[in-house]
Amino acid sequence: MKMERMSFLGELFAVCSLGLLCGWYYFLLLLLPVLIASILCYKSVIASIILGFLVLVTLIPIKHEPWTGFMYSPIFKIWRDYFNFTYDCSSITGKNLLDTNEKYMFFEFPHGIFPMGQFLSASVIDDIGVGMICGTAADVVFRFPIMRHIMAWLGTHPVSSKDIKKVLDKYKRSLTHSLTHKISKRY
Repeated sequence: MKMERMSFLGELFAVCSLGLLCGWYYFLLLLLPVLIASILCYKSVIASIILGFLVLVTLIPIKHEPWTGFMYSPIFKIWRDYFNFTYDCSSITGKNLLDTNEKYMFFEFPHGIFPMGQFLSASVIDDIGVGMICGTAADVVFRFPIMRHIMAWLGTHPVSSKDIKKVLDKYKRSLTHSLTHKISKRY
């Protein structure tokens, strides 16, 4: 199947937004010392406001509930097109539909530093037909401003026995879990 070329603006948007998404941790690593130095050396009000905002959004409690408006927004289509993202769920759809009254655990691996496949798959999960799927991520993801909200908007929960049981028992939802060596050793 021949891949269609994206428009220049679509590709530019995809590269910039994905660069910011995947590089957010590094961006913060560079930004925080600059903000702190600006505050201490130059008494910068703007740097103080930015730092205060980042601290505030890190402390705001988050709900780990999927936000369908975000998950099915056009940005995900642009990202899927950029990666020529394809999937095949034919073995569990059609005449082989999954029972929506059952609980399922889907494993997606490997994912490397940033789980792009799993991230993008959240925007096509309705095709499986089991309703909303919640995911898990390393606890450290939820300690970074902005990224913690993005992951929570996908319905992602911290990886812990307590949170996994909460998703499976209380919410009666299926759970997708990215396997890494660290996580698989934990259980």
